[in-house]
Amino acid sequence: MEKYDVLIVGAATTGSWFACEMAKRGFRVLVIEKQKREDVSRNYDIFHMQKKEMEKFGFPIPEKTDEDYAFEFDGGSYYSAYGNYPKPTHNEVIGMHKHSYILRLNDNAVKAGAKIIYGAAFIGFLFDDEGRICGAKYRTADGECGAFASIVADCSGIPSVARTALPDGINAENFVISPRDLFYVILRYVRYPDGHEKVIHTDSYLQYKVWSAPQADEKGAILGVGANLSFDYAEEMFREFRKNVPWCSYSVQKTEYGMTPYRRPPYSFVADGFIAMGDAACLTKPNNGEGCTSSLYQAQIAVEVISKALAEGGCLTEERLWSINKRYIEVQGKAFAGTMALLTGAAYLNCEENEYFFKNDIIFSKSIMAGFGNGISITPSEIERTVRLVAAGVATGKIRTELIKRVMQAFKNSVEIKALYSEFPETPEGFDIWRGRADELWEKIGSMADNCDEALIDRLERRKAGKIKTVRAD
Repeated sequence: MEKYDVLIVGAATTGSWFACEMAKRGFRVLVIEKQKREDVSRNYDIFHMQKKEMEKFGFPIPEKTDEDYAFEFDGGSYYSAYGNYPKPTHNEVIGMHKHSYILRLNDNAVKAGAKIIYGAAFIGFLFDDEGRICGAKYRTADGECGAFASIVADCSGIPSVARTALPDGINAENFVISPRDLFYVILRYVRYPDGHEKVIHTDSYLQYKVWSAPQADEKGAILGVGANLSFDYAEEMFREFRKNVPWCSYSVQKTEYGMTPYRRPPYSFVADGFIAMGDAACLTKPNNGEGCTSSLYQAQIAVEVISKALAEGGCLTEERLWSINKRYIEVQGKAFAGTMALLTGAAYLNCEENEYFFKNDIIFSKSIMAGFGNGISITPSEIERTVRLVAAGVATGKIRTELIKRVMQAFKNSVEIKALYSEFPETPEGFDIWRGRADELWEKIGSMADNCDEALIDRLERRKAGKIKTVRAD
């Protein structure tokens, strides 16, 4: 059985990048990918990445003549529930054909010295005499195989096939990402009538989790919607969007369906000889579910810590890997936790309240929205201003009375969870106490799925029962 320094499960964005970086540093790297090469990353055609993040992590930026290039644009705006009060954003974004681009990342990893085996499905860990992970078993068309490794990295996405196979009773969590922990995404590739203005930026409508973005067809766009609970609920949200926001007519070229994690990440990513990364670690942006580059903040830290540990020799124990947890929380984790807590509370808004919030820059202010993708920073003055304006909204009948408590609790939860994450222990010692406090706070915060619109859920159930005529959301 062959011996490697790093064995990676999954060859998509995070797995390819991690493999390439570790191979560049002279380590022996094996990647096992369950899909055949021709089927890798075909769940979507187009995906986006911010140019500044591609440059930060050394991603190749396609030229316009490259097969994986689709388009690029700069910025966009967030809009209220009725399409008013835009809050601009300014990020250069590259749109790429996902399958072709991931294969480019695969090939770069191989050029750096990594080995990739396609059609190889993870089936379990190998353990040493001390019970530590020391490799993995996998199955190919030729039968069961295995490889030893100093560390196994789970980059398998939502299935989290390696992380969920971890034994119980350790700090790294082996939970299954449940249907309520997912964000269900529907992408409509649409074409507008002749004479329609070319789509050159994004328009986002947070009330419905709907967005419009450019696509490769210059006369078209991608109309996306995402929601918790189910694809059916996402379609119900899209119907609500079309009812409330004026939109040009269009024809649908094709429709794609996908999912992304939407829940807190594991408190600890590491165990003896193991690390969870990417979607397997739920490392997605709370405001939009994007995980291609957000997960690389953790991966970059992992490269530094694991490279140092491998160079020093010996077993890669939980203690030696623990700083990956602490450093990630400081760089991004606590900000994302605060954003998720705040958005979970803000999801309770109805359309009229959303309109009032946008108009008065409550939560959806230009300053907060400018850093939305990287975590919200809330100041005491922002909280005080919010209290005052929400109270004014209640007094004038613009806001339901019960919303005051919910919004204030969302702010409080956001501040508390960020403060608690700042206290994450430097070592595994004391982690049990910290985890207990975190469990209590996340229980109070709840999940986005808890805040889905009851009226829309009822309408969806009546539609399924045939009590409402079903028409296409288009």
